[in-house]
Amino acid sequence: MKLQSLFAIICLSLFSGLATAQTQKPKNPFPTQQKPTTPAKTNPAPPKTTPPATPVPSTPSTTPAQKETQPGYLPITGTDSEQIIATIYRVFDAMRLSDTVLARTLFAPNCRLFTPVTNASGQTVLNEESLSGFLKAISTPRKEVLDERIIKYKMDIDGPLAQVWADYNLYLGGKFIHCGIDVFHLYKSNQGWKIFELADTRRKTACLADPKEEIASLLDYWHLAAANTDANAYFGAMTADGVFLGTDATERWTREEFRTWAKPQFDSKKGWNFKPSKRFINFSTDNNTAWFDEELATWMGTCRGSGVVVKTENGWKIKQYNLTILVPNEKVQEYLKVIGLK
Repeated sequence: MKLQSLFAIICLSLFSGLATAQTQKPKNPFPTQQKPTTPAKTNPAPPKTTPPATPVPSTPSTTPAQKETQPGYLPITGTDSEQIIATIYRVFDAMRLSDTVLARTLFAPNCRLFTPVTNASGQTVLNEESLSGFLKAISTPRKEVLDERIIKYKMDIDGPLAQVWADYNLYLGGKFIHCGIDVFHLYKSNQGWKIFELADTRRKTACLADPKEEIASLLDYWHLAAANTDANAYFGAMTADGVFLGTDATERWTREEFRTWAKPQFDSKKGWNFKPSKRFINFSTDNNTAWFDEELATWMGTCRGSGVVVKTENGWKIKQYNLTILVPNEKVQEYLKVIGLK
């Protein structure tokens, strides 16, 4: 499909307590490792600070509570601002799913879509697309997913009228296409907030960095630093009050406690090599705090890491990381026997 044929789709762009200290100090943040991994020495690249060419795998968009329009979707509830953002995010869910039934419920029937463009004569003209044209454009499943992500937004609400002005980045099949601004106009109907007008711009310059990309790069960089036994990079990726929660109940480590334990490990080049996958990232409304979870391939088997990152003057930093060993449901009874609870 030519990019121009995606006009109707592209003009809708995606918005896109730490635990209480325990009296018993841990001795090791990991179970005893029989054969520590010693990966090849490489210098980890610093986290990305510009819009990347490809989006981060397995970091789907997240939304506030959502309204049930068909099976699998929860009702849109919450404050007006939460409902408005949920409505906009759901538009892009419908685009990714080629779901016109879902999409139709989010718009006023007479909704209009606009994009100002420069023609061959150098004149700026306003292209208009109908709602039916948009629905037709998304009705056919595509091999290449159109993924639009909101980077930041501001919202104004006056009673039943709202406007959302949002910076976005657009990806097609994993390739960065362009960025721009989306302007959504919504009104509060008896069936909830509906989009009655949408306009967007498109450009490839002055694009904002995607915070999901930045956080994913931070976490990848952090895991690589552990594999390369780079203490400065590893602990420098955490806040001064950062906490690491290990797999044992006693293992609540401050950053400096963790650094002290890791020093002989890193000095002897016996790091740990965790490979992340299936990563999910959510953001606070001000985009200055995020929480995440990721699956990890480790020598202990499949683990899950989760935690909190915060935006600082030196970029994103890890404030808390929680490592857990995953136990399959069918193995729980056997696990209880192993730990002496049965």
